[in-house]
Parts: sequence; C-alpha cells; structure tokens
Amino acid sequence: MAFTEEFVMNLSRLFRRVSVAAAILSMIGAPEVFAQALATGRIQGRVFTDGTRDPVGGALVRAVLPPGQQRGRPAEPVETVTDDNGRFAINWIRSGMWQVTVSVEGFNDLARPIEVTQGRSNACNSNQMRCREPVEFSMTERFNPLHPTEAPSVGVLAGILANDLQAKLDAAYDLFDSGDYDSAIASYEAVLKQVPLLTSLHLQIGHAYREKKDFERALLAYRAVPAHTTAGAEAESAIQDLQTVGSVR
Repeated sequence: MAFTEEFVMNLSRLFRRVSVAAAILSMIGAPEVFAQALATGRIQGRVFTDGTRDPVGGALVRAVLPPGQQRGRPAEPVETVTDDNGRFAINWIRSGMWQVTVSVEGFNDLARPIEVTQGRSNACNSNQMRCREPVEFSMTERFNPLHPTEAPSVGVLAGILANDLQAKLDAAYDLFDSGDYDSAIASYEAVLKQVPLLTSLHLQIGHAYREKKDFERALLAYRAVPAHTTAGAEAESAIQDLQTVGSVR
C-alpha cells in the first residue's frame, strides 16, 4: 500500500501532538514535581575581605531552607566552595527564604537570608536565566590576640601590641637562661614600666637576683608579687626557701 506525502506529514504532526500531550499529562499527574521545577532558582555571589575586597577562595558556602519555608518534599541543605576569585553559585534550588552561611578559617562566619523566587531571585532565574547583581559577602578577619593588626585602645595592654610585648619577654627569658642576669633584670623592669600590672615579672626579677646571690634584693622582688595571684604562691615559697637557708630574715 502506497502512502501519499500528505498522509505521512499528517501522521508526523499527530505523533508530535501526542508526545507533547503525554508530557503535559505526566506533569499534571505529578503537580508537586512540576511546581518545584518551575519554582527553582539560583544563588550566585562573591566572597571578599572587608576593606581590601581581596577575594576569599576556599570558603564554604552553605544554604539551608528553614522548616517554616519547606513545602512538600524537604529541601536538603546545599553546599559549595568559592573559587580562587571568591565566586560561587548554587543552582536549581526551590523558591523560599534561604539562610546562607559563609565560613572560612581566619575569618568570622557570616550569615544572611536570601530570597529565591520563580520570578524574582537574588541572582538568576532558572527559567529565563536573566541575572541580577551577584550577592556579596564581606568577611572580617578573626582577631588573634597574639598577632593583632593594631594595638588595643583600652585595657591593660592599651597602646601595646601583644606580639611586641611577647618578643620582649622572650628576649628577657633568653638572657636569664644564658646567665646574663643583669641584662635580664633590666629587660624585665623595662616591661614592668611599660605594663605595671604585669606583676608576675617581679618573681622573675627575684629569681635573677637570687642567681646573683643578691638575696636582699631577691627578697624585695618576691615581696612585690601580690599574694592573691598564682605567682604570689611561688614567691612565698621562694621567700621561705631563702629564710630556711638563712640567707635573709
């Protein structure tokens, strides 16, 4: 049996219509899946250092949809990592108010809510892929008291960099260990003048005088250590030792 060209074309159109209809019916049969497919979006952005705007690579970006935003099947948290330029993208997530957290070693964690909707998302809509400005996360470096970037303005160490102070103390300890007790005493006293509340240094000065056999000055230094402090107990023990051997009264 021979088929005309018109018959073949009509049959082809029918098959295409049946295929489209089947696809639509399959979506209607799973309305939740269809709705979620239409309501997915994308979060994209950049993570940089506050002040310098240097990119922060290797930062963990985690997006969580809170329980109150969940509809239908629960949405699992989504994670990604920023590239060397500090950029990231989280694709195909459903509509809702997502809580996005950025964390990386050496910086304070940063979190913010980001709304993603079908027609208006923070970045790109998954259907039309028309991008708005990326979300920016400005990270502040975590303060390290042993390596601060600037001296504190208040407190015991006001105007003093802790790492500079530690360097001076290390130098004084080295002088003591090497047997240069006069220089060690001078170094301890210089630090005390700079930070008078660092009273435990009187204990080290006492030890240095004791090594010099200058027991009277050692006693004066030990007695300058406040009794209520941890160093005070050690100073009291050192005083008793001097009195036991009869070096001082």
